[in-house]
Amino acid sequence: MNSRELVTRAIHFHDPERVPLWMAGETYDLTNDLYPTASRTFSPLPEAELRRLAPDFPGMLSQGEWGNILGKLPTDLSTTETVRSGFEEWEEFAAYQFPDIDALYRYEQARAHISGRAGDVYELAWFGSGYFGTLYNLRKMEDLLIDLAMYQEELQGYCARLEPIFHRCLEQWSRAGAHGILFGEDLGVQDRLLMKPATWREIFKPYYARLIAHAHELGLDVLMHSCGYIRDIIPDLVEIGLDVLQFDQIDIYDLDDLASNFGGKIAFFCPVDIQSVMPTGDEARIRAAARRMVETLGAFHGGFLAKDYPSWHEIGVPDAWAAWMREAFLA
Repeated sequence: MNSRELVTRAIHFHDPERVPLWMAGETYDLTNDLYPTASRTFSPLPEAELRRLAPDFPGMLSQGEWGNILGKLPTDLSTTETVRSGFEEWEEFAAYQFPDIDALYRYEQARAHISGRAGDVYELAWFGSGYFGTLYNLRKMEDLLIDLAMYQEELQGYCARLEPIFHRCLEQWSRAGAHGILFGEDLGVQDRLLMKPATWREIFKPYYARLIAHAHELGLDVLMHSCGYIRDIIPDLVEIGLDVLQFDQIDIYDLDDLASNFGGKIAFFCPVDIQSVMPTGDEARIRAAARRMVETLGAFHGGFLAKDYPSWHEIGVPDAWAAWMREAFLA
């Protein structure tokens, strides 16, 4: 059973021979090198103009291709936040231009990677942020929270304009030869969603449902990353056909709850919890946590995919500790 078959069987509950593993820094059972390339047309504003537009931010400034201005504080160069939204008022949105994320040239490099391989690895492509994630990046947090409370009709209009672009991105990944796509939506904080579940259902759920349906029509599995606690909408994500949930902070959930309510309905793609367990350096605890995830979430003829973390050093975890986790997942 090759790696592609292992992953597919794990996602669809068809008895893989072992737990498949994504390993940072190299191709293992899932690829980690399929991204759209950078824009050929975007030209960021010069530094002086960025300073004029965001005069109160004390750190480094840059501009993203969505038009937002990004800032890094000198005390934390690893963290970037939007300090000025890509458009300031919703009245400006009619003239706003989305970046060309669906352009063919952005997928040519990934297509070449896939065509040059033997075909026995599951080709997982990074889709980018989804409907909420693009807003999360495009808008300052205070703007976004106001949007969710006061501009729900405008948010639906935003999603409606973005929908055909996202669907064309799926088509590009399908033509490139991907088997699945992973998109990022940081929908929660430690103990709740960033919005009321009813707000997510009203504004975003229909667009996610059609995105997932179109991906499935193209033969693509759909995996969603989210930081934070999103338990309230997992039943909705199951309902609309999401294939896999990717959590890095699995311990904010009750594993038994996830298994009893969603086991066999949606798969999980996770490392041992990167906040509460991995930084302890406790070998016995790390190994036990890994085996418990396999035995609970993976107990449905599949349903669990093991995940490495791409930047252990940033959270103070030596690779030796990560190796205990990987060994336990594959034991």
